[in-house]
Amino acid sequence: MTTADDMVKLAMRHVGERYILGADVPLDRAGYTGPWDCAEFASWLAYQMTGKLIGCVKNDVAVARADPYSDAWARDGERSGQIVLQNDAGHSRGAVLVRRPRNDRPGHVAISRGDGTTIEAMDHVHGVAVGNVAGRRWDICFRIPGITYAG
Repeated sequence: MTTADDMVKLAMRHVGERYILGADVPLDRAGYTGPWDCAEFASWLAYQMTGKLIGCVKNDVAVARADPYSDAWARDGERSGQIVLQNDAGHSRGAVLVRRPRNDRPGHVAISRGDGTTIEAMDHVHGVAVGNVAGRRWDICFRIPGITYAG
């Protein structure tokens, strides 16, 4: 049984690793250590935990051809049947928080640590880092199917 706690622990092992917007991450390579971008980091975590492509432009292609993207994360969240409110997501360890791309600004994907903070491939200054849920725009929050959540 794969748990949200397992996913957050795996994510936390990557704090401090490098961020590059558009990095091409081998989702099936367990020992990968970056560089990351936000959607690739979340898709890598999901693949490591479930063995399934999630948050990719096409989730039914070979892993090597997968193209993680924040708007694909939003699409998959809408289809998941596991939507949670932003406030609840901030207190649900392993929930995914997604900001859609808008007005020529990139989207973003983060994972809740369950204590009001996130673990995410943040930006080129911070790399993979802990952030806050509050004070940021999130368009959709959900739990990943195939992962067991507490409560």
